[in-house]
Amino acid sequence: MGARLGEHEILLGALPRCVVPTRVGAWTGPVMTVLRIILGDQLSLDLSALDHLDPDRDVVLMMEVMEENTHVGHHKQKIVLVLSAMRHFAETLRQRDLTVDYVRLDAPAIPAASQPRSNAPLRGIARAALW
Repeated sequence: MGARLGEHEILLGALPRCVVPTRVGAWTGPVMTVLRIILGDQLSLDLSALDHLDPDRDVVLMMEVMEENTHVGHHKQKIVLVLSAMRHFAETLRQRDLTVDYVRLDAPAIPAASQPRSNAPLRGIARAALW
């Protein structure tokens, strides 16, 4: 059945022959950016979210979120340690030529009214979520 999938009128034609990549980089169809989210307790180069990451199209998102630091009582020094570790890890990823969108706690808020309605940049969406 799989070989003949898409040959009937319901799907309006046959599906493209080469739609499933056999390995990273073998995709021949449209390329889509993949957002890789890394949290403050996932700072490891062995993280599965970084497996098969394509530096030319994938984006790593890291955000310092106030609620993550305040929903459980943490010592101030621990919060500083985690934030510092996140910033250093983001820089390590950048040195490996990865695109990292890092949103700091002290990043200026972008008012919702000034954001574009369509195709909003990732940075604007992430910062708006903080505030």
